[in-house]
Amino acid sequence: MKPYQIMFLVIASALLSCSPGCSLDPERRLNKAIDRYVAKAPGAERDLADTVMEYISIDSIEGENLESNGKIIYSIEESEIELVYPVDISMIFPGGTEIRQVDMSQEYFAMHDGLKFCIFGEDGDLLREETVGDEKNPVRALVIDDGDLIYYKNSYLYRYRINDMTSSTLIDETFPPPYVSYYTVQLYGINDRLCILAGIAGSYYFSIVNPSTGSIDLKNLKMSSSKHHTGADAIFYIAGSSGNWELIRFSRSAKNKKTIRKFSDIRDIELTPTGCLWENGDGLWVAEYGKEETRVPFAYLIAGKYKGRILLQYGRTCYFIQMDKLLGALSALKEKASGLWNTE
Repeated sequence: MKPYQIMFLVIASALLSCSPGCSLDPERRLNKAIDRYVAKAPGAERDLADTVMEYISIDSIEGENLESNGKIIYSIEESEIELVYPVDISMIFPGGTEIRQVDMSQEYFAMHDGLKFCIFGEDGDLLREETVGDEKNPVRALVIDDGDLIYYKNSYLYRYRINDMTSSTLIDETFPPPYVSYYTVQLYGINDRLCILAGIAGSYYFSIVNPSTGSIDLKNLKMSSSKHHTGADAIFYIAGSSGNWELIRFSRSAKNKKTIRKFSDIRDIELTPTGCLWENGDGLWVAEYGKEETRVPFAYLIAGKYKGRILLQYGRTCYFIQMDKLLGALSALKEKASGLWNTE
């Protein structure tokens, strides 16, 4: 018998021998956990919380105090960084200074401490370090773009060509924040565009440029939170002030804004193309845009976003969730296990 035939038989045997409660039947596992909760079985509520999380997630990683920049999940302790997803590697920033930001591509890792940036190879070995900032005009953000490094300093964008070891301004335009005394900056790419978010403490400017041509698609869209979602046309973001927040949909093509939802209390929020999750004093909530919200009746916490997918922390584990599965699970719970809401 050929090797591939043996492998086929092994897989087929495994599938046929899988028990009714195995992970290949998540719907059945969820319904079984709901039935145990309705029957008030011992430990059923905790089991239901575990099963729902398994049902709505596609992957998970262990750890606490993790951060995400949308492309990497990591933890930083002063000058040492541990990347945990999608790669597992640790690096030390030379000089013992505190790492401010990190980015990665298929070939490089890059990070900065405000004064200099360092470039590491895919194996984590230091390739190059360049001092380009100073105390008055520090580097505030960087991103790897098409094999080069783009960084933000003194409201300007610069392109550092890794192969040539040369820096030049990317565009003559500046992108300052609303207030210049102290602020942070995010840089990230969407397809062939570069997004810039500059600001602090409820006041930000968001801009989009074409790094290849230097043209500006959007300049200084005012936001009240760093949490936002940039799609092909629509940008979802938070406007307003404390106690009077609004979720806005901005159409780049039509150049118009629409209020999607209003909030009186937000502790944290993450936005996706179809809906959002947010925390307030009453717990964790979820809603599709334009539809009624539902409180999530378990001790899940927002832990950031990775490539557009919301992360939830549950215990010591961080989960990558599927919004449609979360909404579907909550719908089933409201129909069959409404006591989860009535008891609180």
